[in-house]
Amino acid sequence: MKKIFLFTLILSTISFSNLKDGTYIAETLKEATGPGKPWKTKVELIIKEGKISQSLIEGFKSNGELKTNDTKYNEIWMKKSGTNFNKVREKLNNELIESQNIDSIDSIAGATELTMLFKKLTKAAIKQSELGDATPIYLDIQ
Repeated sequence: MKKIFLFTLILSTISFSNLKDGTYIAETLKEATGPGKPWKTKVELIIKEGKISQSLIEGFKSNGELKTNDTKYNEIWMKKSGTNFNKVREKLNNELIESQNIDSIDSIAGATELTMLFKKLTKAAIKQSELGDATPIYLDIQ
């Protein structure tokens, strides 16, 4: 059991030591569908000295409107689940920067789908960083 834990820890460290400095973006190819979900989602990571120094998740509509600025959307989400996009966004970004490990981030109550989407997009951006390819990547997920 200890060997497996240590091996996992080493893999996490190796993975993050291969990050190349730069800005890396992963974005959903399509807008999410369903009530209240006409949003695409983007994760932007800034890597400095081989570590994630900044993380940003943002939702946006095709007209450029940002989810962070949609007061009505955030109020509805707050009433429905006890949280909103802005709170979840801050928590996910901060946890990633602190832990430097996307797999250590637990799902947030009331935001399971967004947490999973954040993880998928972040993993794609990390992969781009490991390759040193700053070309934005678009994933066909919602």
